[in-house]
Amino acid sequence: MTIDGFEETHNARRVSAVGLNSAAKLFVKHGIKASATMNVDKVNWPQFHDLRDMLREEVGIDLHAGRLCDYGYFFGTRDFKKPAFDLFEHDEYSRLVHDEFVLGGYDAEKLRDLLSPVPRFCNGQRHNYYIIDTLGDVYMCDGYIGEQDHVVFNVKDEPAGECLRMVSHDPYESEQCRACHLLPICQGNCDWERRATGMQCHPLLTTMPDYLNDYRSCFGEREGHYQRFA
Repeated sequence: MTIDGFEETHNARRVSAVGLNSAAKLFVKHGIKASATMNVDKVNWPQFHDLRDMLREEVGIDLHAGRLCDYGYFFGTRDFKKPAFDLFEHDEYSRLVHDEFVLGGYDAEKLRDLLSPVPRFCNGQRHNYYIIDTLGDVYMCDGYIGEQDHVVFNVKDEPAGECLRMVSHDPYESEQCRACHLLPICQGNCDWERRATGMQCHPLLTTMPDYLNDYRSCFGEREGHYQRFA
């Protein structure tokens, strides 16, 4: 689920059609394990840590941060504008993620896992990953919700044999990806985001030197050896 701040902030950003708050407590009440994402910008980010601690202690739900993005190019129109919203730039948020990583504590093993090559570029490559909208339509990619061409099936339909298909793309088709030293670690990153934004590279492209210096610090070596990539 998505919880975008404390009650007043969340309800202003995610207006419920029936005037209800988040169903977080109902999930826990009925024994359903749930987690939440907070879509953050510069306005609601200061609430994140207190909200995360409150949800964990009082509700039993973990809260994770994700960058609020203007995928529809609507920022600056209607209510989606300053001062109610103030979006992070891609590089700004990448450095915020690094700062949170350091704040949470780390060791060499955790950094090795973070900087290791990945087997897949998104959850849509898993056989057991589905996104279900309010109509019961099922998708394999979060970005295409509402687009009928990307509906795999509807939960109310009778199964029609093999109906699942995984998200796939070949990063080697991109000249920019082929030339990038980060390719083994990100596998081209999110294909939908690349299409929606033109090119949103993995956050590590900005912060890799910071993580490498963190890794060196695990062995008592001085920082500052690695420089930012151009």
